[in-house]
Amino acid sequence: NRTYMDDIVTEAKEYYNWLDSISDPRTKEWLLVPSILSPLSACLLYLFVVKIGPKFMEKRQPFELRIPMAIYNLGATALSLYCFTELFIGSWKAGYHYICQRVIVSMEPQHLRVIIDQLKFTNIWWGGLIK
Repeated sequence: NRTYMDDIVTEAKEYYNWLDSISDPRTKEWLLVPSILSPLSACLLYLFVVKIGPKFMEKRQPFELRIPMAIYNLGATALSLYCFTELFIGSWKAGYHYICQRVIVSMEPQHLRVIIDQLKFTNIWWGGLIK
């Protein structure tokens, strides 16, 4: 006696297992990568802070964050520039095409460098941690 909700949960599990089966095996052990729970937890924490933050600051003076924000923005810009140059140089040395490139699952150093640089560049890894 299956319900509509049982079908939804079953399909969600099947979809998750399918996504997991096509994921890059080289990244399975990396921090925040192997499970959907890590980014989901980060999103929930963000929503919690956005909801609670205004109530917490309701009767307080605003923080003076001009200097910390300038330092943060400078660091984020430098990190983004670093990630872009690493991805560009790494993919160029590995012979990647910039318009369309098939997925290469290889343990060769030049391909590992590109996959690591792609993760950094797309803010899943380093960039995502500073945001």
